[in-house]
Amino acid sequence: MTSHPVAIVPGTFVAVTGRGPKDSNESGKTSFLSALALLLGDPEWRMTGGGSVHAPKLLFEPVTAGASPEVNEAASIGYVVGVFANPDDPLASAHTVWLQVSAKSPHIEVRHNEGVHLLLGGDDRTQHELAPGFFRALGGKPLGATDYAEVLYGRAPRLLAYIISRGGMRSRPSLLKLDAGTFTPVQIGEALLDLTGKAGMLATDVQARKDLARTQKNLADKRADAEKSWHEEEIILHSVETRQRARVEAGRAHLFWRLASARAALDAVVYERRIGSSLARVEDDLAALAARHDAVQGQLTKARDIGQLRQSARSAQLRSDEHQREVEEANEKVGLLRGDLKRAQQDHRQARQQAEDYAGPSPTELAQHVSDQEARQLEVKAELLLAEERVRALEGELAEAQEGRTGQAGAALRALEGATSHRRVGLIATTRVRPEARSQWEARLAPWREAVCVASDALEDASRAVSTLPGTILICGPSSEPEAAGSGAPDGLPEGILDADGP
Repeated sequence: MTSHPVAIVPGTFVAVTGRGPKDSNESGKTSFLSALALLLGDPEWRMTGGGSVHAPKLLFEPVTAGASPEVNEAASIGYVVGVFANPDDPLASAHTVWLQVSAKSPHIEVRHNEGVHLLLGGDDRTQHELAPGFFRALGGKPLGATDYAEVLYGRAPRLLAYIISRGGMRSRPSLLKLDAGTFTPVQIGEALLDLTGKAGMLATDVQARKDLARTQKNLADKRADAEKSWHEEEIILHSVETRQRARVEAGRAHLFWRLASARAALDAVVYERRIGSSLARVEDDLAALAARHDAVQGQLTKARDIGQLRQSARSAQLRSDEHQREVEEANEKVGLLRGDLKRAQQDHRQARQQAEDYAGPSPTELAQHVSDQEARQLEVKAELLLAEERVRALEGELAEAQEGRTGQAGAALRALEGATSHRRVGLIATTRVRPEARSQWEARLAPWREAVCVASDALEDASRAVSTLPGTILICGPSSEPEAAGSGAPDGLPEGILDADGP
């Protein structure tokens, strides 16, 4: 197609014809009408729905035009130029619009400017080569395919055209066709929307609804993915938390193991030290027992000496007789002192009776005499108290001698008084030997003269109580039982009686 201008005046009829490879076919008539409809913003081009991808089909193609591809190459860019003007004053009201169609994206670009801006010099090829630079020289921001028609002509369409094809896009059924009576109501509605310029809005609404549906589907998919991810994350977090708890429990177990090991080591050290101290005490006890053994051996050696035992028995009997005589003398002395005290008190009373009618001595002498008598009474009372204490002491010694509390046995019995509540007694104190058996049993009992009898269930307490008395001998009898009627022995301690044949 040449670059000659074509005047389109309202109210006129323009016939388009051409010469193609065969008669007028493929001469560019439909391309011319499609280019004019594209320039004027025909809504059937559906630029808002992506119709710009079909615009490059308007460019020159050698095969379609019947030319040789080896000689004539296909065009990659082309221009549709329109000068709009008021017929009454064309120069003052002229406004030029250049529309560029490109085989590359963006396929449609529009620049416009006031006045007449046409490339008039040179032939078609020269103008074609200079057109890109002239197009950029118009200045301003180029308009895209979706907004140039609204910017240039407004929202209402200025052109309604029926064309068989628009570039690579076949035209839909239109009310402008002669066979419009075959349209269905839906098609008529769509055609009216196209004629009123609302097709773009409908396409936009349809696209928006599709986008909304796609967005909602994506949202539902995202929510499902998010829910799945959330569950997976919860599982992972639970696993992490479980591992963390396992680490904590493992740490606590390790700490407890260390504490248990430390406690076991500490117990072992304590047990070792306790064993060491026990061994030391055992060694001391062994040494003490060895010493006591030596002492007992010496005592046993002495005990086997019957003459010495007889001498000791006679000495003890002599001490007992002496203590008995001392007790009797003390009792006699106490009786004498008490008689003296009674006589002194009687004399004092008689003196007071005589002094009632006596006016002899002076009060001073009388007071001195009374004082002397009272001092004498005090001295007598003091002597009496001393005598009574001596009597009690001798009685206690006599009782202890009778109970066998003398010597080692007496010390052991005194040590046992606060250690156990059970009865305890010396062996010799509770043993009676018949005269006809003395020759046999006095020597046999001599080694045990210091022995102490205790109940069997009190032996442990008794052993601890006499631990500081080396050489002490403890004899345990049967368990403590109620005292038998008529028995003279302490609870749990049988009374020993020796006859001629044995105990």
